[in-house]
Amino acid sequence: SQPVDVRDDVVPIRKAPGKREWLPLAEAPAPPTDGPSGPLDIAPTMPEHDDLLPPVRPRRRGRTEVPQAPPEDDHWADAPWSYAPPQEQPWTDEPWLPTSPPPAPAEPGEPEPAEDWPDRWLKGGPRRPAPPPPPAERPRVDPWPSEPRPWEPWSEEPVARSTPAPNPPRAPVPPPAPVTIRPLEPWPIEEDRAAGAPAAGAPEATPVAPPAPSRPRRRELPARRRRQRPEPPRPTRERRERERAPHRARPAWAERVAVAHRSAVVLRRLSIRGLIARKVRLALTALAVVLGVCFVSGTYVLTDTLKSSFDRVFAQTAVGVDAVVRTRSPFNSNNVSRVRLPAGVLTLARETPGVGGAEGVIQGPAEFVARDGKRAIDTGGAPSIGISWDVKDHVSPVRVAAGRAPLQGGEVAMDVATARREGFRVGDTVRVLLSGPAQQQRLVGTFCFASQCDLGGAAFAAFDVRTAQHVFNSMNAYDFIDVKAKPGVPPAQMIQSLRDALPGYDVTDAATVARETGQQVHDAFGFLNDALLGFASIGVFVGAFIIFNTFTILVSQRTRELGLLRALGARSGQVMRSVIGEAAAVGVLASIVGLLLGIGLAEVLLRVVERLGLHIPPGNTVLLQRTIIAAFVVGISVTVASAVYPALRAARVPPVAAINDYGPQASAPLLRRAITGSVILIAGLVVLVVGLLRHYTQLISRMEIVGIGAIITFVGVAVLSPVFARPLSRMLGWPILRAIGVTGTLARGNAMRNPRRTAATASALTIGLSLVCLVAIFAASAKASLHNALDTGVRADYILSSQQFAGFSPVAAQRVRALPAVRNVVSLRFDDAQIGNNTETVTGVDPQGLTNEINLGMVSGSAQIGSEDVLVHDTEASGYHVSIGSTLMIWFPRTGPQPLRVAGIYRNNHFTGGIPVNFLITRPAFETNFGTNQQDTLVYVGAKPGERSAAQAQIQRVLNDFPNVTSKTPAGFQRQQEQTINLFLSVLIALLLLSEVIAILGIVNTLALSVFERTHELGMLRAVGMTRRQMRRMVRAESVIIAVVGGLLGIAVGIFWGWAMTRALRDQGITHFSLPTVQLIVFLIASAVAGVIAAVLPAWRAGRLDVLQAIATTE
Repeated sequence: SQPVDVRDDVVPIRKAPGKREWLPLAEAPAPPTDGPSGPLDIAPTMPEHDDLLPPVRPRRRGRTEVPQAPPEDDHWADAPWSYAPPQEQPWTDEPWLPTSPPPAPAEPGEPEPAEDWPDRWLKGGPRRPAPPPPPAERPRVDPWPSEPRPWEPWSEEPVARSTPAPNPPRAPVPPPAPVTIRPLEPWPIEEDRAAGAPAAGAPEATPVAPPAPSRPRRRELPARRRRQRPEPPRPTRERRERERAPHRARPAWAERVAVAHRSAVVLRRLSIRGLIARKVRLALTALAVVLGVCFVSGTYVLTDTLKSSFDRVFAQTAVGVDAVVRTRSPFNSNNVSRVRLPAGVLTLARETPGVGGAEGVIQGPAEFVARDGKRAIDTGGAPSIGISWDVKDHVSPVRVAAGRAPLQGGEVAMDVATARREGFRVGDTVRVLLSGPAQQQRLVGTFCFASQCDLGGAAFAAFDVRTAQHVFNSMNAYDFIDVKAKPGVPPAQMIQSLRDALPGYDVTDAATVARETGQQVHDAFGFLNDALLGFASIGVFVGAFIIFNTFTILVSQRTRELGLLRALGARSGQVMRSVIGEAAAVGVLASIVGLLLGIGLAEVLLRVVERLGLHIPPGNTVLLQRTIIAAFVVGISVTVASAVYPALRAARVPPVAAINDYGPQASAPLLRRAITGSVILIAGLVVLVVGLLRHYTQLISRMEIVGIGAIITFVGVAVLSPVFARPLSRMLGWPILRAIGVTGTLARGNAMRNPRRTAATASALTIGLSLVCLVAIFAASAKASLHNALDTGVRADYILSSQQFAGFSPVAAQRVRALPAVRNVVSLRFDDAQIGNNTETVTGVDPQGLTNEINLGMVSGSAQIGSEDVLVHDTEASGYHVSIGSTLMIWFPRTGPQPLRVAGIYRNNHFTGGIPVNFLITRPAFETNFGTNQQDTLVYVGAKPGERSAAQAQIQRVLNDFPNVTSKTPAGFQRQQEQTINLFLSVLIALLLLSEVIAILGIVNTLALSVFERTHELGMLRAVGMTRRQMRRMVRAESVIIAVVGGLLGIAVGIFWGWAMTRALRDQGITHFSLPTVQLIVFLIASAVAGVIAAVLPAWRAGRLDVLQAIATTE
């Protein structure tokens, strides 16, 4: 048989629902003695065991513990208690509760009880008379052992015992006194226990802790034969919590944490289900974030890969070299040229203790001519450098790959990558451009720098030491000295010995010199990185507007849903966190996808860069931890920040919105928005004016201020756009109304009715079109400024320039000057110097014939200058506070600080078509302060009157020996510069294409959401007779109105931005502001076409709406 719980010192009592408690016998109240149904004799019959009760069978499923009467002829008949039948058992509907404990389960083979009659009474069934009492003469059986077992203290777990075997018969016990049963009423156990008084006649008992109560099942009486009696009032009972031990008590903060955890789980499930339910509507929003993150991560991967590839190249230039000896730089600039070392320094370096070898290196410009002989080889902007190769005392990392090293004049070695790219082999005759016309040399070998043979497009030519000294004009001098330590001597110790032996020179470890050399490449790639990140930021900015618009519309559509959540008990903070959680989830998914696509975009951009002519050393794609962090920060922060305001709106939805048509169609007045937008717009204009009017010595500072002002201005326009949307929609909808009739009226009315929706839909197109207009205006202004600068500043007949924006030999200008048809020749060369705390570009010029070939636009002073004079541009003169006769201190790399007298101030500084000319010194002063190994950048040639054609032919014959130099008229030079501008602007437009794609996605997304929001309205229109064709026409017309509104605002903002940029760049040559009127009109028409294209799918969906379902739609 199953074990049963034996509790001999407690009785069950009824507690709160779902709980059960055991009460010690000492505290149990006396049962009632009479009742409406007659007396019932129940009395103890075993005084020596009156502290024990038979085992009680517990009830299950939360029922109230009710003792049950034993059936006839069972073994409990001999227990120390018995039943005395009442004198009369009439039928009654009142439930009653016996105080006797229930019998144990029947033993196998014994008959089961006829019926669980007390339980049936409690369930409301008919009452039956009590069973007859057992015979008086029947022998009794003691169910307990003869020696009672002492009980142990009560514990949490009840004692489980099997049914004991019957004991031998005992002496008969006197019959119990009769007891009357009362109807079921709550007994005042709690009051007695609270008063501390035990039940009358109850023995003293040690209180024990009750077990965990169970929840009773509710029992109802049947409706039939139910007597209407007033129930007695029940005393209120406070719920007693189970007491915990002090060390197990749960603190208050733990309860709060538990509640917060449950709330977080609910919110997380709610956000996930919301994303799944609106996955289609959020797809385009996520795509906008994906494109922005893709551009950001792709930019970082591209620039990091380029830097890593070139870092490996420069690191190989330090292999085998421990230290480099150079002259000290007079100021901190990596681009400045250093003074050469005397030959005696090489001797001192070799005699220094710890030095194992030293090699003097000479370097200078050297270009190879292509196999066709008409041009110099294209390096893609990389330098073409000639170096010396000392075979006897070789220390540098140059290693022979094929052939041998050059040993005498007329021999040259070429790097492996250039030889492969141009198709040269060892033994071929090549032409090399050095300090004069092209010279024929025999290719005797190819080489690498240590293990690096691909040098990233750079072309290297190696000569023997004597030839290098001659062609680079460096007799008994070296540019630097490579030093290596003896075996077993630490490089640091050797470097310190060199510093002690050569106190006036710069001794640096080779790795540091390699990093300094690579820093120039890093700076170039840093500019590329900043430019690409700028365009990526534009795309992210456009995506932020799309996210803002999407979540604003979604919150408006979910007003009833959010109100239902509030009605069910959700707090405003929980609703807000739910919306922000959805935005964060979109940001995380978009960041992951965007990062993966960014890696692929970097690979594509690398191939594009190689196609454009930039040779990249082979290497692996670099993905840094910073790139991953930036991708997730951009994706998540932009998405969450853009959803904050819609989340605040969602938090303000009241619970009444669940049962009332609340909020989505209501619009607050635009006065507050007009005031806020005006304040932001005025603030942006103030920042712009400050950036334009204040003088800055650095261009970056001015452009930063102007850029900040432009962004603030656009934000102000975006805030004010709903204010402009209604009048613009009225104006632009009039011709559409006249063209298509009633559908046009509805389209214009819809666009005017909800200006916020109109502005939100048009904002993406506004920012995209404003950027396109900015680029177009900048291009037109740059071309106009270039045309004006060359027309007003250049008086020469021909301009000589290099093919690759590099210098060329001064011998070309000398030979052209000797031609009979040439009147004047003015050459320009550029290098960096330090003025004050700024690095400025100083220009060397031939003073003879300067004003005849170049119009400087002198403001004051004279253009005739000497070796100790300088000409200053008027803007720089104001910035450095100098005037005619003042002294300007300039730090040169060769001679250090030199005071120069300001001889003149001029106005025109953009006659070069690119590089601004702000400081002019004579050519002899330039060679004295910068060195004689300099090259010309531009040469202006003036022909004698009437001999322009002859001069052109003579110049072309001279330039046949200089394949890297071209001759053009000012008009041809202008077209060449315009091609460069067009190429640059094409790249800008291609980069802006990303923001345009995002803007178009924004139009499609917001239009689709708008149609979804107006499903009920569109269904009503269909119900009153509008056809599908008219429905599609109305949606397209509304889309055109919205798109043209966005186009007009975008063109207006773009024109303002273009004007601000041209004003900010006036010192860099953009002196004229030009509006491409035809292009702007085309842009406006294109915006209308874009609106039609963007409305194709929304219009198709609107036309296919089911009328009944649309009318039944409430959201």
